Amino acid sequence: MRILRWVIRSPILAGVNVVFGVVAGLVGATFHDELVDSVPLVWLIHGFDTELGGLNTTAIVFWGSLFLFAGIWALREYVAAADRRREVRRIELQVYSGPPPEFLNDYDRLYKQSVRMQALANKHPDKADEYLRWVLDAVIRLAALWDSETSGGSVLYRANVMVAGHRPMNDWDDAYVQYGHRCYGEDAWGAVQANAEGGLYVDSKLATSHEADGAPDEDVSPLLLIYSQQNNRDVNLIGAPEAFVRKTTQYVPDTADIYERFPKGLSETCQNMVRAYVSGDQKARSLLAIPIPGEYENKYQVTGILNVYRNSAGIMGSQARAINFSRLIAPFALILGRILPKVV
Repeated sequence: MRILRWVIRSPILAGVNVVFGVVAGLVGATFHDELVDSVPLVWLIHGFDTELGGLNTTAIVFWGSLFLFAGIWALREYVAAADRRREVRRIELQVYSGPPPEFLNDYDRLYKQSVRMQALANKHPDKADEYLRWVLDAVIRLAALWDSETSGGSVLYRANVMVAGHRPMNDWDDAYVQYGHRCYGEDAWGAVQANAEGGLYVDSKLATSHEADGAPDEDVSPLLLIYSQQNNRDVNLIGAPEAFVRKTTQYVPDTADIYERFPKGLSETCQNMVRAYVSGDQKARSLLAIPIPGEYENKYQVTGILNVYRNSAGIMGSQARAINFSRLIAPFALILGRILPKVV
């Protein structure tokens, strides 16, 4: 199909079409009387029962050139119209995916504020969690501005940081294991733990909401999600675990999608527990999971995940707008990655 479109658009075909048009015009002007006495014009003039005329070479050349000229012209116009519609959609998407007018003004102010929070965290590491939440609050405010066209009055935005634990699950403290039970269930935990390479955990001090204004989000209970970077272990849930393993932003327009994309490496019992957990947590109906870069064991790698979420489906309106937002938020994720070691 792509090759056919290229041929139809080509100037060579346009030149050939001009030749067909010129031939049809010359034959029609030169052999007018002969064409009138031949099929099909003779039928139009004298009716189908006439004995006059016939289909001669002149008529074949004229009508063949005319139909080829008309057909090629129609094809080129169809493809040109499709190209125009595609370009209009591209421009509309570009405009729709761009930042609202007030976003850039607040972005500059909130970024400078976040840079100050990083400096304060370096100076006062005992208060690093507070400064980290102020950066999260800045991200929330930018998300609400970016998402203003798709959110209603009851929409509440939240953000948290899930910290990556780069160690086998059997080395984790019992308290963190309890966090995993919330999602995967205690009965299924043994099989879950056996397939995990590590985990991502969060608690209220690593989370805040639009209403909390930088204070801990007390509605967030401690949670541990496992991950595995081995292809033969399908245990990564959509969102933060996939973002950590793939090292790319993951867009989840509706957390109910987890039921359709559930990891095959987790048991049915575990699936039921995850389903119950997700359906019971209305704080995150849609989310954006953004990798946080940082240093671990003198290596530059993903050290956590920034989750931006809201209590209704369709955050950011579309994947294109969500990815554009995540690119603009990358400097904030970098700041979070520098503060994070002072918190954990």
